[in-house]
Amino acid sequence: MYARNYYKVDSDRKIWRMVGVGTVAALLWIGLFVLTALSAHAVEPQELPARLRGLADAHVHATVEVSLPMAADDRDQINYDIVALSCATSDTILPVDYLVEWKLPATSGTSEGFTSYFDGNLYRFRDSRLREYHLDDNPDPFMSGASSVQRSTQFMDVLPYFLADEISSVVTDPTYTYKWSENVMTDGVPASVLRADREVSGEVVAELTYVFDPTTMMPRKILREMSPGNISEQTIVVRYAEPSDDIMSRTVPRSEDEVMALYPDVFERFREKNYRLTSLPGQPVPNIALQSAAGGRYTHPRGEKFPAPTVIVFLDETVASTPDAVKAVRSGVGSMPFNTDIIWIFLSSRLDDVTGSLPDGLQAGETLLTGGRNSLREFGVTETPSIIFANPAGLVSDVIVGYNKDLESGVIQKVALAQ
Repeated sequence: MYARNYYKVDSDRKIWRMVGVGTVAALLWIGLFVLTALSAHAVEPQELPARLRGLADAHVHATVEVSLPMAADDRDQINYDIVALSCATSDTILPVDYLVEWKLPATSGTSEGFTSYFDGNLYRFRDSRLREYHLDDNPDPFMSGASSVQRSTQFMDVLPYFLADEISSVVTDPTYTYKWSENVMTDGVPASVLRADREVSGEVVAELTYVFDPTTMMPRKILREMSPGNISEQTIVVRYAEPSDDIMSRTVPRSEDEVMALYPDVFERFREKNYRLTSLPGQPVPNIALQSAAGGRYTHPRGEKFPAPTVIVFLDETVASTPDAVKAVRSGVGSMPFNTDIIWIFLSSRLDDVTGSLPDGLQAGETLLTGGRNSLREFGVTETPSIIFANPAGLVSDVIVGYNKDLESGVIQKVALAQ
């Protein structure tokens, strides 16, 4: 009996040893698997900008809280509600089209605004004003680097693609010191966190915290404390929410018609022009405020009446056909049985550059203005000559764009309609 018990105990011990070894081995394999999985998802902070730019197709719903901690009360805290969409494109000046909408609730009523960009066209609405920029009409606003109109939209950095620029500065600019923490708990959920301080001339000018989803690197929360501890201290908190089905179903506008369909009331009430010369007929003549060859400054406020039908001609003194265009306009106007004024607007701001482009000098009923480049965008002029025909009521009746051999007859026809 004792022998049977002995062998049974010894057998049980062997079994437990085998189980123990197997358990340890299994745990080791599980641990190795977990470590391998974690290492496979590990992200270096230098990789963050590329990861964020990889999220060019995005739907974002966020709140932006702006406050002044040193203020005596809470009146200086502002809370914006943001909806932002973006999508990757082959656009050469910005490979992302986007739409950013914001709302600011207040006791006096909700303020709203938006910016829509696609394919070299930008529409911006705020403070009851609709501004438009079109690359084909005037490329200058799109060619100023970080301050270009398509890269300086308010709240566009809630979109991951544009937040990448800020993160790139954090991880490359030596004025920043940062710490990157992966797989930490934030607000009760796993997250990856980038914390950074910026020091300039021995003073900390910014304390920054960026919280990301540890798998997708989609931002969850951003805290920016600017000028901490100073009277000018400002705190900005961006909190990302799960986009609703309505937001997820939306797409970025890709044409002017699509933007107008989203905001018909804005375009109906606040659109002054669309910065295209060919769209001016029927609208008031845009504001003119340029240097006059007669001395002083010539001004004609938008929509103000003219004493007679008026032909406004934009000219480039460096173009060989400019003197011929001047002759054609003069001949056409001179053949009419009623008085018609001419306003010559040259691009150069130097009077000496343009006098040679006016055969026989300035004549009666003509006004010579210089510095016309400052008015190109106002009128939507993209080439010269560009001719605007205005009636005495101050409205544009028609336009002609470019020089051709039939310019004189074209001027006669359109001046007749402007009386």
